Amino acid sequence: MAYWGEYKGLIARNIFPDKDQRLKNLNYYRDFLFYYFLIYAIPFAPIAIIPGILVSINQGAMPLAIMNGLIYLIILFIAFFKGISINFRKILFLSSLYIISIALLYYVGVLGPGLMYLFGFTIICSLIYSIQAGFLSVMLNLILVTLIGINIHFQVFSINLGDNQTVTTWFGVASNLIFLGVVIVACFRMLFKGLDNNLKKERKLSALLKEEHLKTLESKNIIVQKNEELNQFAHIVSHDLKEPLRSMQAFSELLKNKYEQNLDDKGIEWLEHIKISSLRLGKLLDSLLEYSQIGKEKELTTVDCNKIIHELLMDLSYLINENKATIHFEDLPKITAYHHEFKQLMQNLLANAIKFKKDNEPTLVKISGVEHESKWQFSIQDNGIGISKNSQHKIFIIFHQLNKKRFAGSGIGLANCKKIVELHGGKIWVESIEEHGSTFYFTIPKIEKTPSNLPKDLEIEGKVAKE
Repeated sequence: MAYWGEYKGLIARNIFPDKDQRLKNLNYYRDFLFYYFLIYAIPFAPIAIIPGILVSINQGAMPLAIMNGLIYLIILFIAFFKGISINFRKILFLSSLYIISIALLYYVGVLGPGLMYLFGFTIICSLIYSIQAGFLSVMLNLILVTLIGINIHFQVFSINLGDNQTVTTWFGVASNLIFLGVVIVACFRMLFKGLDNNLKKERKLSALLKEEHLKTLESKNIIVQKNEELNQFAHIVSHDLKEPLRSMQAFSELLKNKYEQNLDDKGIEWLEHIKISSLRLGKLLDSLLEYSQIGKEKELTTVDCNKIIHELLMDLSYLINENKATIHFEDLPKITAYHHEFKQLMQNLLANAIKFKKDNEPTLVKISGVEHESKWQFSIQDNGIGISKNSQHKIFIIFHQLNKKRFAGSGIGLANCKKIVELHGGKIWVESIEEHGSTFYFTIPKIEKTPSNLPKDLEIEGKVAKE
C-alpha cells in the first residue's frame, strides 16, 4: 500500500503541480477523473494490450501489435512526463484512444473491440473534457461509421468487416453505437449540470461563511478587547477607589472621636450614615471585582458534587447553625466543570436559600442532581419567603436587590450564579411561589473529554442529614 500511495503521489505531482491553488469547479473534478483514469490504466492496460499484441503477431498484423505497444508508451508519457499542461495530456490520451479504435476496426473488423473502444471514447470525452466534446465525439463516430458504410458498399478500401457483412447489417450495428452515445452524453449533461449548480452554490455558501467567519473573528477580537478593558476598569474601581474610601472611613471615625462632644444627635447620625455607606461601598467594590474575575483562569476538572456540599456545610456552618437550617442532599454526581466557579455557584445558592427564610419556621433546603441525556440538572429547593412572579426575571440582574430593607446584601450573588452557569454552557432559572419557597434550577452540559488534572481526595468530617 505504501508503494501504491507513492505511485499515486508521483502522478498527482506531475499532473497537478498547483492543485492547492486551483478553483474547485467542475473542471477541477474532471481533471481528477482523468487522473484516476491514468492511475488505473497504467497497471491494468497490459491485461488488454499484451494479449492484443500476441494475437496481432499471430495473425500477421504487425502494425497493430506495434500500435498497441506505442499506445501504452504514450499513456506512460502522459502520466510521468513533467512540464506539459493537463489539457495537452487529455488531448493526447483521447487521440490515442481514437486511433487504436480505428486500427481495431481496420484489422479486426466489427466483430472485434473497435466499436466498443469508440463508445468508450465518447464516455471518456464526456467525463474528462466537456459535454460539448462528448457530443462532438458522437458526431465524429457518426461520420466514421458512415464512411465505413460507404466503403462497404463501394469497396474503396479492403477492410475486414466479417463474413456476409452488408451495408444494412453494418448500419444496424453502428446505429446502436450512436444511439447509446447520445443517450450517455445526454445523461452526463444532466448529471454535470446538477453538479455544477451544486458547486456554484457551495462556492457561494463558502464565500458567505468566510465573510461571516471574518466578521465573527473581528467581533470576537472587539469583545476580547472590551472585556479586557472592563476587567481593567473593575480592577481600578475595586482597588484604586478603596484607598480614598478607607481614608473617608478613617477621617469620619477621627471626626466622630474628636468632635463627638461638639456634635448634636443629628451630626452623629450623619457620621454613622457615612460609615455605614462607606462600608457598603467597600463590599460592593469587592463584589464587583469577584464578578469580573469569574472564569478568568478557568480549568475543567472532575468535580465531586458531594464533596463540594460537604465543604460548603463546613464553610457555612455558622450561618447554618444561626438559622437552625437543615440541609438534605441526595447522592450527587461527579461532573466535569470549573471547580472554583462551581463551588462558588453552589455556595451562593445555598447561602441564599438559608438567608431568605421565613420567621419562626425551621429552614429546610434540599439539593438534588438529575442526569439527562446531554446534561446534568441541579435543583436547590427551600421553604423560604419565595419570590413574586413579577420579580423572578429581575433577580439575576447585577446589583438588583429584593427586600433591601429586610436582608442585607450587594445584589450580585445571583448575577454571579448566572455568569458561572453560562460559563459552563448551561441555563439557570427559578420557580417560586411567594411565601411558599423557591426552587433554583441550573444545568451543566456533559463533556465527554475527561481532564487529566483530577482533584485530590479530601477527607471531610461533619454531620450531614442525607436522604
